[in-house]
Amino acid sequence: MKDASKLSSTVSSHVEKALAGLKSSASLYDRAAALNAYVHLTIERISGSTANNASEVLQSGAAVCGGMAMTLREMLRKIGLHAEYAYTYGGAVAHSMVEVSFTEDVHGLFDPYHGVAYYSHEEGRPLSIFDLEQKAPVDPEPIFYVRRSANRNEPLSRANVYSDHDEDGRSDFNYPAIFSEADGVGRANSGFVSFVNIHLEPGDILGDPAWMLPDSISPNPWSVLASWQYPSGRYLSWAYLMGQTSLGYRVEHLYTLRKLVPGRLYRLRLWIASAYSNKNGANIAPALTLHLTEQNAKSFRMALKEKGYPSETFKPQTVDFAFYAGRDTLTIIGSATGELVLQAIKLEPEEE
Repeated sequence: MKDASKLSSTVSSHVEKALAGLKSSASLYDRAAALNAYVHLTIERISGSTANNASEVLQSGAAVCGGMAMTLREMLRKIGLHAEYAYTYGGAVAHSMVEVSFTEDVHGLFDPYHGVAYYSHEEGRPLSIFDLEQKAPVDPEPIFYVRRSANRNEPLSRANVYSDHDEDGRSDFNYPAIFSEADGVGRANSGFVSFVNIHLEPGDILGDPAWMLPDSISPNPWSVLASWQYPSGRYLSWAYLMGQTSLGYRVEHLYTLRKLVPGRLYRLRLWIASAYSNKNGANIAPALTLHLTEQNAKSFRMALKEKGYPSETFKPQTVDFAFYAGRDTLTIIGSATGELVLQAIKLEPEEE
């Protein structure tokens, strides 16, 4: 219990520091904006962080979007605001942010990685991630940008940290492309499923099925698949996730198979690097279900052992789904119980 208490006190001390300069009459939105600015200005953007919680992120001072979102979410909850992870996926690399509930009807999206608080000047209200998805193609600037040159000795209020234009001329944040070029957006624990559309032709291999040893060039078994790009340059975000993730996302796969020869036998093979029970609710053992969306087609279900990486004797679990092609283009839906982390995906014709 001491460790849990220490973690909680670390987050609380940073919350106090972030809000120290605000007046007691500051609105909940200004408090949330101050915490967002604090995380952006305090945490250095370094990939490869091994922090597991907000306290570790704040102590190390390093994270990327996922760690920053996790930290802001916990800090917001310290001041009584309900917050969930929000995200874009597909198109560019998937991006994690935070959606804050101010009232039942008023939600606001905050991006601590880029230091942006989304707000409609015209309507005088915060904007949710779903508002932004609709406004992105038509509204050029419904946002506040954090100024990187903000004086850290001043209170992190909207008045002295945010402006309605990008004063530093940053090029690493491109609104509205972050929304308009994504395949979709979502919010954790909303009950909605995020479908990742994966296109495959016979012989295609996505990811690195041969990854075995920690001295590999790729840091983790799923690293190649997690950053996979099609030849067009489009990212295949979240192809390495399936099931109910620890961050509250529900992810399913939609495999679109093309250039098949009708009547021929094919095999869809998945390499599973990690498989965990669903700890967010009922402790259901991990399993993978693949369903060919053809009339009278049966679902294939395989129970998985609960194990994962890292391990000195790491060996991915493999799942093989064999099927006959009735047409030249088919679709397979992949869903899971628990949380799966995939290493690679392959479509190949069976030897005749």
